[in-house]
Amino acid sequence: MEARDKAAREHNRELYDRYESKGLSIPEGERKWKVTNTSRLEQILSTNEKLQTAYILRTMLQNALSCTNLEQMRDGLVMFIKVARKTRIPELEGVCGP
Repeated sequence: MEARDKAAREHNRELYDRYESKGLSIPEGERKWKVTNTSRLEQILSTNEKLQTAYILRTMLQNALSCTNLEQMRDGLVMFIKVARKTRIPELEGVCGP
């Protein structure tokens, strides 16, 4: 999300430099991008505990799968499974198998 916000800021700055700073209108087909992805995600996660848990587990799984060391990957996956089973969220428990 932070990368999207950063890209949006750069895009908007480019539009400003190219058009608005010179008193020109932004051409049809171009538009400014929203820069609220990170804050919107934080707002959503703060209101939904299950979604927040799933988001944290998503990050754990991404970290485990990005390991190039097989032992570290295995350890990360084992930890992911342990935590997912303890959530008592059926959709997450189902990912872990029986």
